[in-house]
Amino acid sequence: MPPKKKGSSSSQTNSGAGSGSKKPTCHGASKSSGFICPICDDDIIDETQQSVMCDGPCASWLHRGCAGLSRVAFSKLEGSDNPFLCTRCCLEAQSIEIISLKESLAALSSQLNSLQQTLSSRSQPIEALSTEIIQIKNRLEEAPSFPPSIHISHSSPTSGVAPQTNVPGTVGKKAIPSVTDRKYNIVVFGITDEPSQGTPRVTRINSDIERVTEELTQLATTSGFSFQVRDCHHLGQYRPNSTKSRPLLVTLSSTIQVSNILSNCHHLSGVVSVRPDLSASERRERGILMKERWKLVNADIDRRPIKVKGSGLYVSGNLTGKVLNGVFQVTQGLGAKAPQLYSILNNQNQSISVNSNSTSDQSDIIP
Repeated sequence: MPPKKKGSSSSQTNSGAGSGSKKPTCHGASKSSGFICPICDDDIIDETQQSVMCDGPCASWLHRGCAGLSRVAFSKLEGSDNPFLCTRCCLEAQSIEIISLKESLAALSSQLNSLQQTLSSRSQPIEALSTEIIQIKNRLEEAPSFPPSIHISHSSPTSGVAPQTNVPGTVGKKAIPSVTDRKYNIVVFGITDEPSQGTPRVTRINSDIERVTEELTQLATTSGFSFQVRDCHHLGQYRPNSTKSRPLLVTLSSTIQVSNILSNCHHLSGVVSVRPDLSASERRERGILMKERWKLVNADIDRRPIKVKGSGLYVSGNLTGKVLNGVFQVTQGLGAKAPQLYSILNNQNQSISVNSNSTSDQSDIIP
């Protein structure tokens, strides 16, 4: 409840004529004795001075002028619901509020420090990962670049094949075959050389891959299989005046692709031919076996069941002979099982002498 104010005697007379003196009250209590203004330490005389009571903890009466109120402001206090606080009570209330704000600020500062420590502890692994990523990027940039390989996929015999460029090492999770691993290689003959002078090496490699792919695509379309060329390069030194093209060593992505191409290479037309990638000794053995095979073919033996596998010559799945120490030797018992084959092969090899040491541990071979 707002305090009652005490006016001058003239104002009391005018306002309260016929009703006696109007005494100021404090929260409804009658002002029964004199008060001393805490600002000027003088008595408050009700008859001649205007005074106001503080609604704060001090509950003191103050002169209007000591309270810092003008006449207009003093007149507006009458009937007002707003409490009046002296300067000391205002300062005390503000001091309490400041202390509360300081405590809240200290608590927020403590939380902020805790968050900063958490953030710092989590930023260290992030910085380590960032450094590792930068190092990996640098290693990738320093790694040598490889020419793109050509992937030929085949969905059905009637839909044909479509080339697709792949970077080596991006096909699933399969290991990339090494160029030096012969089981992934084939040797293609009949592809003409690109001029090496004035032509970048990458351009020549891409041109060779495109021409090999074009030849093998026809084979893949006819036979219904897919293949992927990973690398290729010419064997031997380039000679600009030579009329004979160098063979191409072609690396595929799997051994099944090598097997499919070698099994169907007889369908190739023109001058292009395909052979397996063999070592020098394997090439010598294969040359001997092919000569024996041609003996059978020239003797009107059906060529389809005649197969060369490893160092042996087979007819309808039966071993007819092997190459040992660079010499073809007929299988023992072939005369009884296949007299015609024995006669063809043995008559052509009557002059061959066999070293006994080389055949002592081969019970199925006769000279």
